[in-house]
Amino acid sequence: MVKRLGVKASQEWKQDIRHSGPYPSGRSYTDHIDGKARRLHESYFLVTLNTNQQMKSVDEEIGKKIVCDTLDKLKTSSSVSGYLKMGPKNSHYGRDLYRDVVQSYEFHGNAEIGEKLHRLHAHFRLKIHHYSQLQIDMPELTKQFKKAYTSACFRHSRKDLVYTGNTYCHVKLLPETRYEDAVRRYIDKGMGDACSVATIRNYEGPVV
Repeated sequence: MVKRLGVKASQEWKQDIRHSGPYPSGRSYTDHIDGKARRLHESYFLVTLNTNQQMKSVDEEIGKKIVCDTLDKLKTSSSVSGYLKMGPKNSHYGRDLYRDVVQSYEFHGNAEIGEKLHRLHAHFRLKIHHYSQLQIDMPELTKQFKKAYTSACFRHSRKDLVYTGNTYCHVKLLPETRYEDAVRRYIDKGMGDACSVATIRNYEGPVV
C-alpha cells in the first residue's frame, strides 16, 4: 500500500520553488519528505549579543565603534558559514555544504548602549534564502563575536575594554517577512542608520 501524505505533511501549502540545475559542488540534494528537488526557504533571525560590560560615558562612542567593527567581521561569508548549523532537527540535512544550500543572505546590524545599565551590546537581523534546514549555532557565534571584539579593541588601542566574562546571546527565529520593517526599526531605534550591512549572493537562482 502506498502511503499518501496530507497537504500539510507534503508541504504543498508552501510556496513551491524548487532548485533547478547543479549545485556549486556538483552534489545532489533532495527533500526529506518527497525525495524531489529541494525547496527554496527563507529564514529570518533576530540576534542580540551582549558584552555585559558597563560603559563609562566617555567610552560609549569608541565602544560602539568597536562593536560595529565586530559586526563587520560577523557579516562576512566566512563567519556566517561558521555559525550556521545545517540539519539540527533532521539528519537528512546534516551534511549539507554551506556553498551549496545557502543561496543568499542579508545582514543588518548595529551597536547600542543600554539605557539603564549602560551595557554595550549588538543587534543584528539575518535573512537567509536557502535549500536546507538550518539554525544559528550560538556557542560558535558567541565565540566568533568575542574573538572579533577583542581584536577590534586592540586595533583601537583600547585593550582596557576587552571583557573576560561570558557573552549573552539570544536568537529569535521570526516566522514571516512581514516582521522585517519592525525589526529594522527596532535595530535602528535612536541609533541612526545601521553601522554594519551586507547583502551576499552566493549564486544565482530564484528568490522567495
